[in-house]
Amino acid sequence: QKSLATALGREVSIGKAKINLWGGVGVAFEDFRIKDRSLTFDLLQSKRLILKAKMFPLFKREVKWERIVLERPTIHLLRDKNGEFNILNGSLTSEELKISHQKMVQTLSTLFGGSLTIRDGAISLSDRSLGDSALITEVRAFNLQLSKVSYQNPFPFHISGKIGHSQKEGHFSVAGKIQNIPEDMDLSKGKVEAELEIKGIETFHFWPYLKTFLPMKTISGTLDLSAHYQGDFRGAFKTSAKIKFKEVSFDYPQV
Repeated sequence: QKSLATALGREVSIGKAKINLWGGVGVAFEDFRIKDRSLTFDLLQSKRLILKAKMFPLFKREVKWERIVLERPTIHLLRDKNGEFNILNGSLTSEELKISHQKMVQTLSTLFGGSLTIRDGAISLSDRSLGDSALITEVRAFNLQLSKVSYQNPFPFHISGKIGHSQKEGHFSVAGKIQNIPEDMDLSKGKVEAELEIKGIETFHFWPYLKTFLPMKTISGTLDLSAHYQGDFRGAFKTSAKIKFKEVSFDYPQV
């Protein structure tokens, strides 16, 4: 708990722990919490955190995770008027940011060859950067699976969830593979190929994000989308999609 608090620069609390030595060294923590830097709410709260380490690296005093599981986590994200997220620390100097990045790389490298799973999570985003009032978006039944994470070989991922917005609920699912991630974890150099499915998304809720890219003044409607994406995390990409709109309404052009 103390080590995590020091590494993250946040208050961390852990409930009861159970140790399992069958097939490796496993630990299950109940009620795992990471406080927001404001200390007024939990940035992350998980009903259970399950960690399983590979056995042989331990003999060399190295920790390599075989499996990390977050069960029913709740994540509260805030974005202030300046566009800064509470998950980041914008007050860090360039040297502190470099050290923080190095720590992150070291931490992520312990997962190489293992898997990361999030089960039945919930994410709440309150965004104040878009106007006078906060735009609140909620993701429920959030599931994430990263398998055989590696910087040398392609590895699969799957993300799914339900988006609650404007008193409606949409569904999304993304499945594919990631490759060419360098050892320094510079994602801009990586490539991704994925299939995306979206159903029942109300575009008007997300218009504050979309209006800088589209010529319309406003647009609303229920969106169903099936797409294939292949490209970099930043830069060139190829995509093909089938798009279906219901009850479309838009003002054009933008002035």
